[in-house]
Amino acid sequence: MIKTRLGIHDGVMENCSDHGLLILELAGERKKMNELARKVSLIKGVSSKLVDLKIIKENCDAYKDEENKMSHFDQREKSVCI
Repeated sequence: MIKTRLGIHDGVMENCSDHGLLILELAGERKKMNELARKVSLIKGVSSKLVDLKIIKENCDAYKDEENKMSHFDQREKSVCI
C-alpha cells in the first residue's frame, strides 16, 4: 500500500526533533487508503490528510526551462508538468 515514504524533520542523529512531516505515496484500493488516513489521525498530536495530485503531461514541451515550469505549475494549481 505504501509506495513511497518521505520523512522530513529538524536535527541530526541524537538531536532529532519529535515533530516533522511525513509524506506517503499510496497505491491500491481507495478504501484502504481512507482507513490508513483515519487510523493515523487517531494518534495523539498527529493530523493526516489524503490528497489526490493530478499530473498533466500535455503541452509539456512548451515548458522546458525552469522559469516556465514554475509559472506553469502556479497557473495549474497543484498540477505538475513532467
